Amino acid sequence: MRDRVDWQQVDWRVERMARQYGLDHQLRKLQEETAELSEAIAVHLRSPTPVSRREIIGEAADVHFLLRQIGFLLNFDSADIDGIVDYKYRRQLMREGIYE
Repeated sequence: MRDRVDWQQVDWRVERMARQYGLDHQLRKLQEETAELSEAIAVHLRSPTPVSRREIIGEAADVHFLLRQIGFLLNFDSADIDGIVDYKYRRQLMREGIYE
């Protein structure tokens, strides 16, 4: 296993909460929070307001909060995600003819 210096090691709260609630609970909670984020986005698309914008930010923070814990429990970190995100950017830019 590779050494990781990431959110899991930097912030003790991630490990504390992840271990307290466990993977199954936090995955179910993530399902709930992503549904709430989806609903906040739908509301904002129908009628954008400063309040609806704040709701999106709050729900996105909830999702991020849980993803950090799930990353700890499943032993992945932001570097793993960043590598996939970079691939997706390159793939999209290639489709648009901007990147080769």
